[in-house]
Amino acid sequence: MIAASMGSFLRVPVSTVDLPAWLAARRAAGIAVAGAVLDGESAHALSPAFTGGVLVIGNESHGLSDAVQAQLTRRLTIPRFGAAESLNAGVATGILLDGWRRARPA
Repeated sequence: MIAASMGSFLRVPVSTVDLPAWLAARRAAGIAVAGAVLDGESAHALSPAFTGGVLVIGNESHGLSDAVQAQLTRRLTIPRFGAAESLNAGVATGILLDGWRRARPA
């Protein structure tokens, strides 16, 4: 991971948190908490009323933990074509962030 970041890892602040608790605090503040899952609503169907929030991506093998999924206010799925079950986490993140940006008014 560090090699793939081309040194950016050393320039970006990194912290660790209890993710389910952190997400619960975002929810309590009225911030949407969306997560990439295999059985959610189509990420391509976000409406302009969606104003963003927190996006949580799990790893390719295990996805999001049950504790993290319990904090989601939106469950998003990238529609699949063919037999592939999941995408690389980086690719999925790019697709979902593009969808969020397109859903927002210019």
